[in-house]
Amino acid sequence: MTESASELDQAVQSVKDGDSAAFEQIIELTERRLRAFLALQVPDRELVDEVAHQAYITAYEKLDEYASGTNFIGWLKRIAVNHLRNECRRRSHASTSQERLAVLIAPGPTPTESNETSDRVACLQRCLQKLPPDARRLLLLRYEECLEPAQIAEKVGKGASHVRTILTRLRQSLLECMEAQNAS
Repeated sequence: MTESASELDQAVQSVKDGDSAAFEQIIELTERRLRAFLALQVPDRELVDEVAHQAYITAYEKLDEYASGTNFIGWLKRIAVNHLRNECRRRSHASTSQERLAVLIAPGPTPTESNETSDRVACLQRCLQKLPPDARRLLLLRYEECLEPAQIAEKVGKGASHVRTILTRLRQSLLECMEAQNAS
Protein backbone atom coordinates (compact mmCIF):
# COMPACT_ATOMS: atom_id res chain seq x y z
CA MET A 1 0.00 0.00 0.00
CA THR A 2 1.41 3.41 -0.94
CA GLU A 3 1.81 6.22 1.52
CA SER A 4 -1.01 8.27 -0.06
CA ALA A 5 -3.34 5.23 0.00
CA SER A 6 -2.52 4.76 3.67
CA GLU A 7 -3.15 8.45 4.35
CA LEU A 8 -6.43 8.22 2.46
CA ASP A 9 -7.54 5.17 4.43
CA GLN A 10 -6.67 6.96 7.68
CA ALA A 11 -8.59 10.07 6.63
CA VAL A 12 -11.63 7.98 5.67
CA GLN A 13 -11.53 6.21 9.02
CA SER A 14 -11.22 9.55 10.85
CA VAL A 15 -14.34 10.87 9.11
CA LYS A 16 -16.19 7.63 9.88
CA ASP A 17 -15.12 8.06 13.52
CA GLY A 18 -16.74 11.51 13.61
CA ASP A 19 -13.94 13.89 12.57
CA SER A 20 -15.75 15.66 9.73
CA ALA A 21 -12.81 18.06 9.27
CA ALA A 22 -10.72 15.09 8.03
CA PHE A 23 -12.83 15.10 4.86
CA GLU A 24 -10.70 18.03 3.69
CA GLN A 25 -7.72 15.68 3.62
CA ILE A 26 -9.74 13.19 1.55
CA ILE A 27 -10.45 15.94 -0.97
CA GLU A 28 -6.79 17.01 -1.04
CA LEU A 29 -5.65 13.43 -1.66
CA THR A 30 -8.20 12.65 -4.39
CA GLU A 31 -9.28 15.86 -6.10
CA ARG A 32 -6.56 15.97 -8.76
CA ARG A 33 -7.21 12.37 -9.85
CA LEU A 34 -10.99 12.76 -9.78
CA ARG A 35 -10.93 15.94 -11.87
CA ALA A 36 -8.50 14.41 -14.39
CA PHE A 37 -10.77 11.36 -14.66
CA LEU A 38 -13.83 13.55 -15.22
CA ALA A 39 -12.00 15.71 -17.76
CA LEU A 40 -11.42 12.58 -19.82
CA GLN A 41 -15.15 11.88 -19.75
CA VAL A 42 -16.36 15.35 -20.73
CA PRO A 43 -14.42 18.40 -21.98
CA ASP A 44 -16.62 20.95 -20.17
CA ARG A 45 -14.67 22.40 -17.25
CA GLU A 46 -17.76 23.78 -15.54
CA LEU A 47 -19.40 20.37 -15.71
CA VAL A 48 -16.25 18.76 -14.30
CA ASP A 49 -16.35 21.21 -11.38
CA GLU A 50 -20.05 20.65 -10.77
CA VAL A 51 -19.86 16.86 -10.93
CA ALA A 52 -16.76 16.72 -8.72
CA HIS A 53 -18.52 18.88 -6.14
CA GLN A 54 -21.64 16.69 -6.23
CA ALA A 55 -19.52 13.54 -5.98
CA TYR A 56 -17.79 14.79 -2.84
CA ILE A 57 -21.10 15.71 -1.22
CA THR A 58 -22.50 12.25 -1.97
CA ALA A 59 -19.30 10.54 -0.81
CA TYR A 60 -19.46 12.43 2.48
CA GLU A 61 -23.13 11.58 2.97
CA LYS A 62 -22.62 7.89 2.11
CA LEU A 63 -19.17 7.35 3.59
CA ASP A 64 -20.57 4.73 5.97
CA GLU A 65 -21.42 2.63 2.88
CA TYR A 66 -17.78 2.60 1.75
CA ALA A 67 -15.99 -0.62 2.70
CA SER A 68 -12.75 0.48 4.36
CA GLY A 69 -9.60 -0.89 2.83
CA THR A 70 -11.05 -1.20 -0.67
CA ASN A 71 -10.43 1.21 -3.56
CA PHE A 72 -11.72 4.59 -2.36
CA ILE A 73 -10.80 6.33 -5.62
CA GLY A 74 -12.73 3.72 -7.61
CA TRP A 75 -15.72 4.16 -5.31
CA LEU A 76 -15.54 7.95 -5.67
CA LYS A 77 -15.25 7.67 -9.47
CA ARG A 78 -18.39 5.49 -9.62
CA ILE A 79 -20.26 8.15 -7.65
CA ALA A 80 -18.96 10.83 -10.03
CA VAL A 81 -19.93 8.84 -13.13
CA ASN A 82 -23.48 8.47 -11.78
CA HIS A 83 -23.69 12.22 -11.19
CA LEU A 84 -22.23 12.86 -14.65
CA ARG A 85 -24.84 10.65 -16.30
CA ASN A 86 -27.64 12.35 -14.38
CA GLU A 87 -26.32 15.78 -15.27
CA CYS A 88 -25.94 14.85 -18.95
CA ARG A 89 -29.52 13.62 -19.01
CA ARG A 90 -30.74 16.75 -17.26
CA ARG A 91 -28.86 19.00 -19.65
CA SER A 92 -29.89 17.10 -22.75
CA HIS A 93 -33.54 17.52 -21.79
CA ALA A 94 -33.12 21.17 -20.82
CA SER A 95 -31.04 22.37 -23.76
CA THR A 96 -31.79 22.88 -27.40
CA SER A 97 -29.86 21.28 -30.22
CA GLN A 98 -28.15 24.60 -30.88
CA GLU A 99 -26.98 24.85 -27.27
CA ARG A 100 -25.59 21.30 -27.40
CA LEU A 101 -23.82 22.11 -30.66
CA ALA A 102 -22.32 25.25 -29.12
CA VAL A 103 -20.84 23.15 -26.32
CA LEU A 104 -19.37 20.69 -28.82
CA ILE A 105 -17.71 23.30 -31.01
CA ALA A 106 -16.64 25.61 -28.20
CA PRO A 107 -12.93 26.33 -28.24
CA GLY A 108 -10.73 24.46 -25.83
CA PRO A 109 -8.88 26.08 -22.95
CA THR A 110 -6.69 29.05 -23.73
CA PRO A 111 -2.92 28.58 -23.78
CA THR A 112 -2.61 30.74 -20.66
CA GLU A 113 -4.47 28.17 -18.60
CA SER A 114 -1.71 26.04 -17.17
CA ASN A 115 -3.29 23.63 -14.75
CA GLU A 116 -3.12 19.93 -15.46
CA THR A 117 -6.83 19.43 -16.05
CA SER A 118 -6.96 22.11 -18.74
CA ASP A 119 -3.92 20.60 -20.43
CA ARG A 120 -5.52 17.15 -20.42
CA VAL A 121 -8.79 18.53 -21.82
CA ALA A 122 -6.90 20.32 -24.61
CA CYS A 123 -4.95 17.14 -25.32
CA LEU A 124 -8.18 15.13 -25.43
CA GLN A 125 -9.76 17.62 -27.82
CA ARG A 126 -6.77 17.37 -30.18
CA CYS A 127 -6.97 13.58 -30.10
CA LEU A 128 -10.73 13.65 -30.73
CA GLN A 129 -10.16 15.78 -33.83
CA LYS A 130 -7.86 13.09 -35.23
CA LEU A 131 -10.65 10.51 -35.16
CA PRO A 132 -12.87 9.84 -38.18
CA PRO A 133 -16.30 11.53 -38.06
CA ASP A 134 -18.13 8.22 -37.47
CA ALA A 135 -15.94 7.50 -34.45
CA ARG A 136 -16.51 10.98 -33.02
CA ARG A 137 -20.25 10.51 -33.55
CA LEU A 138 -20.23 7.31 -31.47
CA LEU A 139 -18.34 9.06 -28.67
CA LEU A 140 -20.72 12.02 -28.75
CA LEU A 141 -23.73 9.74 -28.59
CA ARG A 142 -22.21 7.96 -25.60
CA TYR A 143 -20.78 10.85 -23.62
CA GLU A 144 -22.61 13.97 -24.79
CA GLU A 145 -26.06 12.48 -25.18
CA CYS A 146 -25.44 9.88 -22.44
CA LEU A 147 -26.87 7.05 -24.51
CA GLU A 148 -26.21 3.46 -23.53
CA PRO A 149 -24.51 1.16 -26.09
CA ALA A 150 -27.83 -0.55 -26.90
CA GLN A 151 -29.42 2.83 -27.70
CA ILE A 152 -26.43 3.82 -29.84
CA ALA A 153 -26.64 0.48 -31.64
CA GLU A 154 -30.23 1.23 -32.61
CA LYS A 155 -29.26 4.65 -33.98
CA VAL A 156 -26.32 3.39 -36.04
CA GLY A 157 -27.77 0.05 -37.10
CA LYS A 158 -25.17 -2.14 -35.39
CA GLY A 159 -25.27 -4.66 -32.56
CA ALA A 160 -24.82 -3.48 -28.97
CA SER A 161 -21.77 -5.71 -28.46
CA HIS A 162 -20.21 -4.23 -31.61
CA VAL A 163 -20.81 -0.72 -30.27
CA ARG A 164 -19.30 -1.63 -26.87
CA THR A 165 -16.24 -3.07 -28.61
CA ILE A 166 -15.81 0.02 -30.81
CA LEU A 167 -16.22 2.36 -27.82
CA THR A 168 -13.61 0.39 -25.88
CA ARG A 169 -11.20 0.62 -28.81
CA LEU A 170 -11.87 4.33 -29.23
CA ARG A 171 -11.22 5.02 -25.55
CA GLN A 172 -7.97 3.04 -25.80
CA SER A 173 -6.99 4.92 -28.94
CA LEU A 174 -7.66 8.26 -27.24
CA LEU A 175 -5.64 7.22 -24.21
CA GLU A 176 -2.71 6.17 -26.41
CA CYS A 177 -2.93 9.41 -28.37
CA MET A 178 -2.90 11.46 -25.15
CA GLU A 179 0.03 9.49 -23.76
CA ALA A 180 1.96 10.02 -27.01
CA GLN A 181 1.27 13.76 -26.88
CA ASN A 182 2.37 13.95 -23.26
CA ALA A 183 5.57 12.05 -24.06
CA SER A 184 6.52 14.52 -26.77
